[in-house]
Amino acid sequence: MPPDETRRQLSLVKPPVITAFGVGIHDQDDAAEYCGAGRWRLHLYNTPLTLEVDGRAVAIAVGSAALWLPQQQLRARYVGRSVHTCVHFQVESGAGDKVALPVIQDLQLRFAGIEAALHEAMRWFARTPHRAEARVWDVLWQLADQAPLAPPPVLHPSVERAREYIHSHLAHRLPVERIAEIAGCSASHLLRVFRREFGVPIVAYIRDCRIQRARHLLQHSLIPIKDIAVEVGIPDLQLFNKLVRRVLGAPPREVRRQRR
Repeated sequence: MPPDETRRQLSLVKPPVITAFGVGIHDQDDAAEYCGAGRWRLHLYNTPLTLEVDGRAVAIAVGSAALWLPQQQLRARYVGRSVHTCVHFQVESGAGDKVALPVIQDLQLRFAGIEAALHEAMRWFARTPHRAEARVWDVLWQLADQAPLAPPPVLHPSVERAREYIHSHLAHRLPVERIAEIAGCSASHLLRVFRREFGVPIVAYIRDCRIQRARHLLQHSLIPIKDIAVEVGIPDLQLFNKLVRRVLGAPPREVRRQRR
């Protein structure tokens, strides 16, 4: 893809208006054509494939997110079983400053968490569409804010598995023994290599992930504060307020007022 087409300028001043959600399931040798019909399209791909985008072949790696323009024509031929998640939406044109989002982004360890967020929004969409739109808005901000500018450092395999599990399960209890089981090592070994890789104990890392995730949701979504506390795995609202104030230097309401 030419360098000037690697990013899209998108207004995220207001939440997107969702027009459709979907999970596409395709089998061996399936072919499909997609037309935006005036809607932006965010797709998550959990299998590699080659798309024809406006007549040009574009390779998609496993674990990628792609943001397609409303007018772009897509053609795909699937090899083997393939599942992808998509959301179609509209944004206000010319509404304030725009942010740059990669057209195609290899999410690597972030894929599971972002896919889970879109599936959650999909479940909410029928009954509480504004909540679903807030979650998709947050995902778009994540794609804009966290786009890696350089390849990430290679981590110890156990740490990599542990980090992926942590980021995709922040809403749940995260006992070290369970994380070590997922990582395929003993708890003592995980504690040792995790501190070596990140310079902090794993418990401190989890706490920081929860608070940074909370800050992002406070500043880039309309989700109520009590729901954000549950979302980041600190359902005790008093404890949540205390930790946010300690780490971020201000209570949740003040952090929310700092939204961009």
